Amino acid sequence: MRSLSRERKLIKRIRKKGHHDAANELVSMYYTDLLRYVKLKVADEELARDLTQEIFIHMLESIRSFDEKKASFRTWLYTIASHRVIDYFRSKAYQQAKKTRAIDVDDRQSEDFTAQLFRSFEVDRILEFLQTFQESEQQIVRGKLLQGERFVDLAKKMNMPESTVKTKYYTTIKRIRDAWEVDGHDE
Repeated sequence: MRSLSRERKLIKRIRKKGHHDAANELVSMYYTDLLRYVKLKVADEELARDLTQEIFIHMLESIRSFDEKKASFRTWLYTIASHRVIDYFRSKAYQQAKKTRAIDVDDRQSEDFTAQLFRSFEVDRILEFLQTFQESEQQIVRGKLLQGERFVDLAKKMNMPESTVKTKYYTTIKRIRDAWEVDGHDE
């Protein structure tokens, strides 16, 4: 349980001397609750941890501006957190991630097909068929499905835009699926 007098003492020590131990203790008093709050907003564990760290850094950098007559420390801290989460949702990184997720969701059928396809016992026939495709298409499909590589990593390795890698991947999977279904292998 947080003690308001302890909290005030820690804030005072941080303001006066930039006391490292006091800062650590103040952060640890709120870390779990704030992380939980941020996770509810962004629904991504790693991102929530990064944002929470940024929130505490901002809190420590601006603690001299905290005025306990205007708000409690907790309210002030959660205001910083809310603003940081809003800033994230306005950022280019979020907008790009949102576009990438939209492409992935649109092609969920392709993913379902590929999971089903590569679990089947005819993987060898499919890999043989894949050899009839361009080398870059083969490399992308093998990297993604057999080695579990991410699109961004494949794009870097192949020195091409991530959007091109995704387009080639989904186009190749669709061609394989269409040929597979025409050949009578659909379930």
